[in-house]
Amino acid sequence: MFRVQKLLSQVSLSTPTVGITRALASGASKYSTKPTLAKVSDKVKAERTGVKKAPKSKAVEKETEAVVKPAKKEKNKAKAPTKSELIENKLNSKKALLKVPPSRAPTAYNLFLSTANKEFRGNSTAYDLGTVSRAVAQKWKTLSESEKQKYQQMSDQERARVSEEVRAWWSTVDRSQVELENRRRRRINAASSSPGAAAGRAKLPLLVDPFAPKRPKPAFMVFFAEKRDGLEGSPTEKAQAAGAQWKALTEDQKKHYYEIAQDHADQYKKDAERYKARFA
Repeated sequence: MFRVQKLLSQVSLSTPTVGITRALASGASKYSTKPTLAKVSDKVKAERTGVKKAPKSKAVEKETEAVVKPAKKEKNKAKAPTKSELIENKLNSKKALLKVPPSRAPTAYNLFLSTANKEFRGNSTAYDLGTVSRAVAQKWKTLSESEKQKYQQMSDQERARVSEEVRAWWSTVDRSQVELENRRRRRINAASSSPGAAAGRAKLPLLVDPFAPKRPKPAFMVFFAEKRDGLEGSPTEKAQAAGAQWKALTEDQKKHYYEIAQDHADQYKKDAERYKARFA
């Protein structure tokens, strides 16, 4: 009551009614004994509301700092291909996975042809290949055996060198890569023989170790190898004649060839085990 009287004493009689109302309101808020929650401390808020503020944990503080200071964005890293994806890429490659050394050495005639071609062509870049080839073939026929022997010796040396290089390559090459390259070649060969593929494309030969044990011959092939020289005609005709003779044999007569074939099979099994043990 005393406070209201004090406010009224400060307001003149000439003050409008609205002004008096505003003065009383401002004075009331000025002298109010009930402070707002925004102007009191957290401790007072907890006492009045009954809810205590939980202290911030270190994890919450770190999360808050992370929100305030966002971490730098990591650069987008390319996803590493899986093992199966790498293999698939190799199988679809147009280039060979291995550099295979040549396995064939030039013959005596090939060496003579290479030398004679240069003599017939001379310094001229315009020449008929067919004419030169026929002239070289005719000259080869006129050579004596001693003259041909020189080229034969050169061919033998080249064959020995090539054989040594091939043997060294097969002894050090990764066999898993050889199998992968053969899978790639099989896929290419299958695609070239599929409907709609371009015609005339030669199939890629598979890589085969020439020093691996040879597979044993079956009984008929043993018989055919024995009779081949005594048969006449082309290789196909010889095979057909041997087939007819084989069918005419009795089981007792065939038994001899079956035993030889079995011996070859046993020997092949031993050789194959030793061969595989080299790369185990």
